[in-house]
Amino acid sequence: MEGPELQGCRQIMQDAGINIELSSGAKVFVRPEHYDAVVRKLIDWDLKRWHVVFDEEFEENVASALRSLPSREQTRTKGQIK
Repeated sequence: MEGPELQGCRQIMQDAGINIELSSGAKVFVRPEHYDAVVRKLIDWDLKRWHVVFDEEFEENVASALRSLPSREQTRTKGQIK
């Protein structure tokens, strides 16, 4: 969450006054103009602190950040929200 791979996205969201961490602990990396719609879509989801939701444009950044984690973290991709 604090690595250089996601710095640009974090900065965009911070500049817009948006917290990337939801109350569940899940992380959201989306454009500020998409944030409210994404959060509304997720309202009934049982998200946990290990979940990461992101815009397609940030996919490579998130993937790069995940690759930098130790292999014991056992990260995997689940699916897409449409």
